[in-house]
Amino acid sequence: MLGGPRGPPFFVRDRVPRCSGLVSHNIGVMSILTQIPPSLPWYKRLFYSVPGIGWMARDVAFGSKDNIYYAIAGVLSCWVMAIMAWGLPALYLPMVALVPFCFLTLVIITRG
Repeated sequence: MLGGPRGPPFFVRDRVPRCSGLVSHNIGVMSILTQIPPSLPWYKRLFYSVPGIGWMARDVAFGSKDNIYYAIAGVLSCWVMAIMAWGLPALYLPMVALVPFCFLTLVIITRG
């Protein structure tokens, strides 16, 4: 018997159908992505809609406080896989790309 004297259990009674045919239990329609606030400018909403990088940035900006650690782990994992695939160029090129930032930091420190 599926239910009792009060009817079927909540997970049968409160299903909300979605477009994909999946169901959500007792909490409405869910999304795996953090929602984009509608008050953002169009260019930020466009950036946050980009698959991969935009999704990670949106989760870091509007999601849980722990998402920054997951994003850092994901970026470092991609860098390690690139080093394993392409060797030393994948190790050195990110450092070469950071040279302008380091130079600017030295200039700012020097100026006081």
